[in-house]
Amino acid sequence: QPTGTPFSAQYGGTFGGLDLSKAKEFRNNGVDPSDVDGIFVKSIALEMIVGRPELEKLDGLLASLEFFVEADGVDRVTIAKVTDFPPTSTMDVPASEPSRNLAPFATAPAMRIGANLELVKLGPNAVRFATTLRTTLTLHVDIDLLGV
Repeated sequence: QPTGTPFSAQYGGTFGGLDLSKAKEFRNNGVDPSDVDGIFVKSIALEMIVGRPELEKLDGLLASLEFFVEADGVDRVTIAKVTDFPPTSTMDVPASEPSRNLAPFATAPAMRIGANLELVKLGPNAVRFATTLRTTLTLHVDIDLLGV
């Protein structure tokens, strides 16, 4: 959303697409999407950035957070869901099913990873602030280059 525009109490959006057929790292190494045997969530890290340390507490901002993956022709799947947040600015988010293979999403024309979040309801006298939620999603990609 534009700077200065507050989220509503509920937000849903995507981070962008992943198209393996266009990924420079794959093309430069002669890797085709069909060479991908598996893609798994290795880690999800969340960081709240306000610029005022006394306000950088995830439990004071988020009531719930869900990460999902979707692609055309493949049913949407939740990859992580959190309802208990620490009183700190960072956390590692556990994957719902770390052994779930996301390759069917990545080999579709465009894989989208998104999030739905619900904010903590603030009282009328609560301090208002702008924040950035930085999410780092690390995927483990298993590639069969030998065709075996």
